[in-house]
This record gives sequence, C-alpha cells and structure tokens, in this order.
Amino acid sequence: MGNLKKMKQPDSETLIPQTLGGSMFIRNAIQFDYCVCEALASLCSLCDKVVIVDASSTDGTLEMLQEFQKNHDNLKLVSGEKWECHEKYDRLRILADIAKSHLKTDWHFMLQADEVIHESSFKTIRKAIKSEKYDSYTVRRMNLFGDLNHYLKYDIPHEHKPVSDTVIRLAKLEYNAYGDAESLQTIPASCSSVLTDEILIMHYGFVRRDKNNLDKTISMQSWFWGEGSQPDHRVVEMAKKGTRYEWELLKSRDLLERIYVNHPKFVKKWAEERQAEKIPVV
Repeated sequence: MGNLKKMKQPDSETLIPQTLGGSMFIRNAIQFDYCVCEALASLCSLCDKVVIVDASSTDGTLEMLQEFQKNHDNLKLVSGEKWECHEKYDRLRILADIAKSHLKTDWHFMLQADEVIHESSFKTIRKAIKSEKYDSYTVRRMNLFGDLNHYLKYDIPHEHKPVSDTVIRLAKLEYNAYGDAESLQTIPASCSSVLTDEILIMHYGFVRRDKNNLDKTISMQSWFWGEGSQPDHRVVEMAKKGTRYEWELLKSRDLLERIYVNHPKFVKKWAEERQAEKIPVV
C-alpha cells in the first residue's frame, strides 16, 4: 500500500470541454478607420470559429476582408446583409445577432470592429467557459481617449462615460445582443463579475485617425436616435474648421489615465501609426 501513488483530488468545480465562437459585423471599415483586421486577428487567435458580417460596405472593406480570410481558416465571412435593417441603433443589435446566428459553438464572444481582445486574457477566457457555475461573464473595456496612450478612468461619474467600461461579451450561445449591441442580454443570477478585470478589451473607437473619427461620429449620430437625429454640434464645428478631433472640447484631462498595459500584439502597428499623428496628451 505504501507504494501506491497519491491520487490527484478533483477540482472543487467541474470543468468540461466547451467550444468558443466569436462574432462581429462591420460597414465601411476603411472609410471610418476601424481596426477591423486587428480585431478579427484577436478573435481568430482565441476562438474555434469566427463570423464577421459585412453590412453593405461601399469602400473596399469587403475585398479587404476577403483577403484577410485567406489566411484564417476559422473565419467565415458573410456578405450581402442590409445596413439599413432598422432606422436607429437597434440595427446594431440586429446585425450582431445575425453574425452570431452563423455560429454552432457552445459559447460566444461578441466583439465590435473597433475593439481588440488583449492576448493576456485568452487563458482566463478559455478556463471560464469550462465552468458549469456561470453562463456569462462581464469583461473590462478600456476606452482609449485623447491619444493612444490614455483612457477614460473607470471610476469617473457615469455621465462622463460615452460608452460603458464594463460589458457582458462572453456568454453561452443562446444569449442575444441587447440595445445597441454594447452587451449581451443574460440572466443576472448566472452572470459572473469575478473575472471582469482579468478579461480586457481595448476600445480604439475614439482614437482612430482624426478626420475619420469626425466623419464616423457625424455619420453615426445622424441616424443613431432615429428620425431627426442630429450630431453633436461641437463635432460638426470641428469638421468645419479642419481635420483635427479636438477631444479637449468633449472631455477634460483629469478624466484620463495613462494605459497600464501594452497594446495587444494584434494592433500594435495600427496603434503606433495613429499615435504618431496625434498631439500627445500631457
């Protein structure tokens, strides 16, 4: 008996193999300077299967994605979906769910085309989906602002946050997008926040090239709230004056903090190129 090896005790929580899918939709990534290929690279490196829906792009985005797909066997590109599927922000939810509908995996990570998952989160995500305890997770979204080296602080008042920095993006496949597709609509009792700061998305939507940022903001805000929508007058004035996105007119320096991690490897070159064009935050 003394020669018998001690048996390894099972973990207190059962872990079972699970498949993970990723989804995204896009329209006119080139025109509005989305880091869409970088975003897809992070999803394809993490997930078993990834789907991206091109919603009637007119600027060469579809052709760019077709080239990208050639080097990513786990990526499915869906084209031909109508961008004007609804008159306001609900179209984002609809398109997000269309993309997800092409997946057959157990779990799902919903990503937007100007966001990149940090590779330091991959092991945590893969472990999280093996758990039987939860069916969804909140994750951290770092909203870069001002330049590529700063973000909007997590603890600032809600009214100063243009978008949330805590979102539900990882969930069982049956959960659909909610509202403007910022989060998945899950059951609160089975949604965990214990890994929020271990799963990081970096959001580059506010630090794209200045001219593209102005054009995208004006375009989006012109339809986002439905008929009669008007873009922020400050952004319109910026566009009239030239191409600089004057972030100081929208947020003060004290709302910003220097980023505490390196940019994800997938987006490093994209970020460096845009930072070189910015007036650095000081």
